Amino acid sequence: MLTSLRLPGSAIAVAAFAVAVSALSVPARANQATATSCAKSLAPEASAIYEAVAPEVTPSTDLRSALKTKVTAMAVEGEVQPATARASAIAAYGCLKRLK
Repeated sequence: MLTSLRLPGSAIAVAAFAVAVSALSVPARANQATATSCAKSLAPEASAIYEAVAPEVTPSTDLRSALKTKVTAMAVEGEVQPATARASAIAAYGCLKRLK
């Protein structure tokens, strides 16, 4: 038990913090791997959208807003076709939500 080790209170707190941080980082890596695997199956245009939006995704990101902003800019720049951009964004969304 930790009480028999006679660690100072701060050492116990640091150890508890380290365990908590390592536990939190595992799902993040798993989610990243799942999202990356999903993105590999996307069509080229949807994959381009995924690659453009993925770096901006955090747990609090509004994906719909991020996609709308990025895809609109990509359409203006000619990086995606306006006729297919919506369908590609929906496909990319399926993978991007796994990053959250």
